Amino acid sequence: MEEVQVSPAYFHTSVLNFCRKIGYILQLIEPVLNGSVSSFSVKAAPTDAYNVKLQERLSRSVFVHCSSWARTNGTGKAFNPFPWAVTWWWWWLRKPNWAHFVAVGAEKWVWAGRIKAVKRCITVLLLSWLCIRGSSRRILHNVAVSISLFSMLFLEQPLSLL
Repeated sequence: MEEVQVSPAYFHTSVLNFCRKIGYILQLIEPVLNGSVSSFSVKAAPTDAYNVKLQERLSRSVFVHCSSWARTNGTGKAFNPFPWAVTWWWWWLRKPNWAHFVAVGAEKWVWAGRIKAVKRCITVLLLSWLCIRGSSRRILHNVAVSISLFSMLFLEQPLSLL
């Protein structure tokens, strides 16, 4: 039987997303470095769920049919390749899913996160209100101008609504 080898071409995902991986790691260690958190540990349930999803996807790929370093002992369980599109890799690593981690000594960090979320909500509400308020003023102004033009053209007497 001819041995099938995996091409290293799929490593481009690692090269293209190197900065994203570094950014993800920095987001994880920033709270530790600034003293807001003592440490993080990864929860088992999200890790297990990811591994099930990964193995299910790999079971339908070429990687399970290859004798390669990407499989345990060259022929066992596939463990290394990321079988999804590069965009998924980027999307998953754009920011940590903090629900997947246990933070130790994180009281200050938790409160800072809550305050940040409240500030974000207030900002969105304020901007929404300003946009709605500004839009209504523009609409009313445009209606007034339209009525004035209509009255000048068809009624031959200007109405001053402005």
